Amino acid sequence: WLCNAKTQASFVFEEFALGMAKLKCTDLKSLKTNLTSLSKTVMKDFDQFQSLYMYAFAYMKEGANLSREVAVAYWELLLSTQSAYVHVDEFVNFLQDEETVRSYDIPRSVSKDTWKQMLNFFCDLKEDMTGYDTASCPSLADSFVEYMTIKRKKESESSTTTRKVDDD
Repeated sequence: WLCNAKTQASFVFEEFALGMAKLKCTDLKSLKTNLTSLSKTVMKDFDQFQSLYMYAFAYMKEGANLSREVAVAYWELLLSTQSAYVHVDEFVNFLQDEETVRSYDIPRSVSKDTWKQMLNFFCDLKEDMTGYDTASCPSLADSFVEYMTIKRKKESESSTTTRKVDDD
């Protein structure tokens, strides 16, 4: 991201030098220290995080889109470790369950618009599955909310049934 690398898993010298200059590093020790500091800063500064998030799309895309599998891996990597974003783990499970993917007709790839809108969705989403803008979220988010609503209803009914059996 800071190196503005064009190719996955490799850096040309100019890209590496650019990253080192941006981090003000001259050796491995300063690189480690500054990367640790940058990591903390990026997680607290939404503009920097959004820049990294959008770079990840451009860096990993295959043609115009990301494959669903790559998008899932990056959502998990970038979002699941941050407490500000709720239900990311459930979202990842939702997209990894082939039966669910088929029943909700989830596309095999993720467009740049969907990628960006999903960040907005997770920024706004609350624990109770509210708070997001239904008019501007992608159908993928709508499908996930529907899935979670049904899942929670089933879990609630199941726990009610279990409590009744325990009471008898």
